[in-house]
Amino acid sequence: MLLAFRVSNFRSVRDEQELSLVRSRRLARTSADQADAGEQHWNLDVSTVAALYGGNASGKSNVLEAVSFMARVVADSYSKWSPDGDIPIEPFRLDATHPHEPSRFELELLLEGVRHQYGFELNQHEVLREWRTAEDFGRLT
Repeated sequence: MLLAFRVSNFRSVRDEQELSLVRSRRLARTSADQADAGEQHWNLDVSTVAALYGGNASGKSNVLEAVSFMARVVADSYSKWSPDGDIPIEPFRLDATHPHEPSRFELELLLEGVRHQYGFELNQHEVLREWRTAEDFGRLT
């Protein structure tokens, strides 16, 4: 289950933008967690549907393209990209600073009660950082 996707410095997206499917507060401990020692209870309200809406040329398509680009990086970078070639990233180019800054992609997933966070930063020449964390949330309520 997708919880959130974040992107910055990609096409028309300069500053970090987040697409969150969590309807209310983030994964927050319920009061039952304090009463029930040893077991975790989590209040999770995640939407299975999302909509992006806004004016023309406001970046909706580029947020979706960022999701697609992240998927292609994960699926194709090792097998289809040349080790000596450039990374086909399109950073924000409407100011002097951002074309030289790294682009950042991150997602949060919930799989079988475990929250996974995965992301990376890259520029046209290399992957600068990559991270993955996992946190077991136990029983979800």
